[in-house]
Amino acid sequence: MKKKILLFIASGGGGAEKVSTIYSRILHRAGFQVKNIILDSNNKDIYKFLPKEIEYEVISGTSRIARYLKIAKTIFRENPDIVFSSATALSAVLVIVSMIKRNTKVITRQCFTPGTKSKWVERTIALLFDCAKVNIAQTVEMRDEMISRYHLNPTKVVAINNPLDLVDIHKKTSDINRKHKVDYSYVTVGRIDPQKDYITLVKAFALVVKEKAEAHLTIIGSKRSESYYQQVIDAVVSSKLEGNISFVDYTDNPFKYELESNCFVLSSVTEGLPNVLLEAMFLNIPCVATRSIPFIASVIKQGVNGYTVEVGDYKGLAEAMLAAPNLLGKIANNDFNDNIQKQIINVFSK
Repeated sequence: MKKKILLFIASGGGGAEKVSTIYSRILHRAGFQVKNIILDSNNKDIYKFLPKEIEYEVISGTSRIARYLKIAKTIFRENPDIVFSSATALSAVLVIVSMIKRNTKVITRQCFTPGTKSKWVERTIALLFDCAKVNIAQTVEMRDEMISRYHLNPTKVVAINNPLDLVDIHKKTSDINRKHKVDYSYVTVGRIDPQKDYITLVKAFALVVKEKAEAHLTIIGSKRSESYYQQVIDAVVSSKLEGNISFVDYTDNPFKYELESNCFVLSSVTEGLPNVLLEAMFLNIPCVATRSIPFIASVIKQGVNGYTVEVGDYKGLAEAMLAAPNLLGKIANNDFNDNIQKQIINVFSK
């Protein structure tokens, strides 16, 4: 009998949550008994892309302690072989429960670069995560940093790049005709908060519009911070770009907008491993991104499938955005997703 796996997922709609649902799809298709456990909150975005073929349960509560107790009760009731989470606090709770229920193993996935979280988070990782069966890092660099910074057992840390759900992508793009509204049409996908540095993107795009007046930018993402969203709007207005920039709320199918653009832009200050970038690359869209993590410069080759620039360099970003559309139709990215699903299945099998 295949192993039973519970995946604990926050109800937000960020990259960590989306990747967790992709993990559940991959494991379900591989024949594991899979169930998603959703930690309910005011942000309901997760429900837009939960796999319909996979059973799920919602855990709610008025306090963290109440939710954590419900998590423990769920694990004892379901009696899974493996529990999994991409969220640090959730992973810590799973590790603690597994110390009591020793036949249940924990697999964690870390989606942030070590050193970017508070000291108590890092201490939690250092103290508890060595008790997990496996800790998944998104890149080799993150794996090495986790081992060094958190003093984790190297045999318990493995690097697996974020998987793409190719079945889902093909399904959502099958009836989309690739037609660009203008020659210099740009798109970015990500929640609207300071980490994504949309202020720098707007400044760069203002320089693009000076060269190409018809240029258009679509920003897709939920408003995580109203104050920062207002700052972005103020930057748009002060640059007189109201007619050149459109805002689209979170959607589980950004591919329509991406295929209508001729350049994907990622202006982040820091990232874990941005799935939205990998999806755009898979669609052979020229990509411009800041070198917020070493991985980005390793997959984007200058002048081949896009350009990378330093974080915060709006002038360099503008130059790259003007050059990138010329690459459209000349890109054939290798399918770097081939081995990732096999790695995931292998980790959960062992």
